[in-house]
Amino acid sequence: LSSPRDTVRLKRAIEIALLSGYPASTLRTGGGGSDPLEFRYVGLETDDRELRSRIEQRANRMIESGLVEEVRALTTRFGYGREDSVLGSSIGYNEIIDYLNGVISLDEALERIVTNTWRFSRRQLRLFRRVENVNWTRDRDPERLRVMLGIGEG
Repeated sequence: LSSPRDTVRLKRAIEIALLSGYPASTLRTGGGGSDPLEFRYVGLETDDRELRSRIEQRANRMIESGLVEEVRALTTRFGYGREDSVLGSSIGYNEIIDYLNGVISLDEALERIVTNTWRFSRRQLRLFRRVENVNWTRDRDPERLRVMLGIGEG
């Protein structure tokens, strides 16, 4: 872990250990005792314009589904804010906190959600591109993806 106070990663490491029976560090290095796990990775590629459009649609659905009200409730009823909770580092919540504090308009918050999600997706892609043995594809057919993952018949 990067820090003993990194509760998000600590909780995830505990979850991995409980579900797999192995420490997360063992799984990352390919260990796992006499029953090693075999991982197959498939990376789903998406055209940049399509991805941007999907991000915009998702951001709009978040607003329409009550994101502003959810953040308002969390900040007023429970006192969560930018500095003292994970909300301040979460895309969507962070921008709506600025909107609720009168720093930006709702339209600007929506645009920032889209832009920040886009940037996050690009960072994720760069990270995943460094992973070895990933089978990259644009194919979305569930049967062919199962075959690629080794969980279906060709």
